[in-house]
Amino acid sequence: MYVLSPSIYAADYMNLKEQMATLERMNVKRLHVDIMDGNFVPNLSFGPDFVKSLREHTNMELDVHLMIGEPIRFIGAFAEAGADILTVHYESCESVQEVLDEIHSCGKKAGIVLKPETGLECLVSDLWERIQVLQFMTVQPGMKGQKFIADTLEKIRAAHSYIKQLERNIDIEVDGDITLTHLTEVLGAGANIVVVGKALFQGILEDNIRNYQLAG
Repeated sequence: MYVLSPSIYAADYMNLKEQMATLERMNVKRLHVDIMDGNFVPNLSFGPDFVKSLREHTNMELDVHLMIGEPIRFIGAFAEAGADILTVHYESCESVQEVLDEIHSCGKKAGIVLKPETGLECLVSDLWERIQVLQFMTVQPGMKGQKFIADTLEKIRAAHSYIKQLERNIDIEVDGDITLTHLTEVLGAGANIVVVGKALFQGILEDNIRNYQLAG
């Protein structure tokens, strides 16, 4: 059984309290929170105060995805705000090892995110030893309305195979236009955490969640 991680960025903010209650009623255990700085990616989103507010109103695990430049500057703030997992882009870090170590020093799970064009060969052995999550973007980060990039499936398969060889408990997370059709594809490739945004929050949220839960 995979973990469904709704992306709060796609929610209806005027009805956020009701939607959060629906997620919890439907037994959703994890919430994906996209943090964008308008620099590393072209959009802006939330900050630590928003994460703190979420933490005060839910027991769901908060998976905070930092799409920001030099994320080490904000690890402490987001950890203190209540993030459970902090994932950072390989492409945004001057020293990925240093950032991962900072996340762990705050008592949080750490993950690396790869853009569609970034290959697995960038992950040296020290990085595999430091991560609990490997997240693949299946669209370009920070821009809405994109289509699933099928070429990422081979990278997911390769990562899944390598993790089995390592005999380490590393989750494979996918994020970007994961429709029900693409859900089957990414799960078949080896993903076990699936971020879904507009496909959940557009229409009837409860029905959409149920469809994704049944499809997994």
